[in-house]
Amino acid sequence: MIFEWKEYKAADGAAAAMKDRFMTHTLRFFKRHGIDIVGVYSDPSDPSKLYYLTRFADDISRQAAWKAFQTDPEWQAIKRETEANGPLLAAQATLVLQPENAG
Repeated sequence: MIFEWKEYKAADGAAAAMKDRFMTHTLRFFKRHGIDIVGVYSDPSDPSKLYYLTRFADDISRQAAWKAFQTDPEWQAIKRETEANGPLLAAQATLVLQPENAG
């Protein structure tokens, strides 16, 4: 089992729209493509950011799920529609976490 920690930083003035798209649309597509959400988090001191943790059986599954999500025509249409006035994300960071094998 591996985990992936994601951090999204909204474009200026787009935090509410970014979070709305994520909660309303993105999570549905994650489920469709096998991206298992452990949790979604925010930092009250920085409302422009959104964090979430995912889990996958292995790295091959992780890569396949992200590719399927990113190429999903329905997702691409929603992304275009929600970004008609400009991008919602200014930056994103990913940290892949793999367990250490103890003794």
